[in-house]
Amino acid sequence: MRDTQLLVEMERKQRDALLSRRTELWKLAYRGFLRDGRGIIVADGSEAPYASDVPVSWRPGSPMLSSSADALQWVKQTAETLRRYNPENEFVLEYRSPQFRVSTYRVRGNDRAVELRRSAQPMR
Repeated sequence: MRDTQLLVEMERKQRDALLSRRTELWKLAYRGFLRDGRGIIVADGSEAPYASDVPVSWRPGSPMLSSSADALQWVKQTAETLRRYNPENEFVLEYRSPQFRVSTYRVRGNDRAVELRRSAQPMR
């Protein structure tokens, strides 16, 4: 029971740490969008379950397919989120928790996103 409580606390800390990095994550997502089109930031807390600094990566395209009914519903909802988010000031975050749960969030970069968008664009 104690391990489960610790993992729940670490999950909260990881999510808080990710949200505190949302400007950095939005820049990563926007650069990926300019290069590849729509995609998703993947934050894998299961790789470092007791660390608050979670490894992140950019994955272009839609969520990975799965055969279970629950997973298929999640894939459909995530695909809809990917179609609807505004890359100019939002990004989609897939968070894999230390308890191996997967959640998807549509996150607003922050109030400076439009200003930062200009600096994220590649030089021509």
